[in-house]
Amino acid sequence: HSLPMARDALQVRIAREREQLQLADNAVQSNRASVATHNAELARVVRMYQSALGLRFESTASGLTFIFTHVDPRAPLREFVFSVRISGKNELYELTVCEPQIEDELSSQLLRVLNEGLI
Repeated sequence: HSLPMARDALQVRIAREREQLQLADNAVQSNRASVATHNAELARVVRMYQSALGLRFESTASGLTFIFTHVDPRAPLREFVFSVRISGKNELYELTVCEPQIEDELSSQLLRVLNEGLI
């Protein structure tokens, strides 16, 4: 008697585990689809900025560098560059390169706004 009951209990447990596994698998598949959609949208936006502003990215020793052309209509190939990196124990953005330079007050204000999103 006890073996068939134990078998039945194990079969019920296996069925529950399979159901939980299926739910987890469905959640993973849904998440993958969401990530793929998000990545496609990001790629579309990056292509738009590449086309409109000549944007390109470079990973450098000074951080992530953003390079724009197509900004100055009198000199469409002129580069506007800034680099940011995350630093400090609070992991806040820091401006490491800005060419052409902008006023310190403006760059501080922009960094403050950017870092507020991290806090």
